[in-house]
Amino acid sequence: MTQRQDWAEQYRSELEKQSSARAAQIESLLTAGDYEAIREWLDQWEQEDKDPNSLCYQYRKARRELRQERYRQRQQQLYGSILDTITGKGT
Repeated sequence: MTQRQDWAEQYRSELEKQSSARAAQIESLLTAGDYEAIREWLDQWEQEDKDPNSLCYQYRKARRELRQERYRQRQQQLYGSILDTITGKGT
């Protein structure tokens, strides 16, 4: 799980940098009043983020896998404690 968590953190960090750069670009376009360009950039980024090779897509995938791994671990712990209770090992 640690490897998945590391990947998710790395993707998150890179995604934050990308988001900051995008926000700065939008801010400059807002200052200029170029709303059409803003819409075009937002549309382009939306399409880019859907690509399986995009940073956003990879981050979502890593987060989903991390959540699934945590869920599996919780289930194993739960089943283990139930089995311990049934077999008398939990007392």
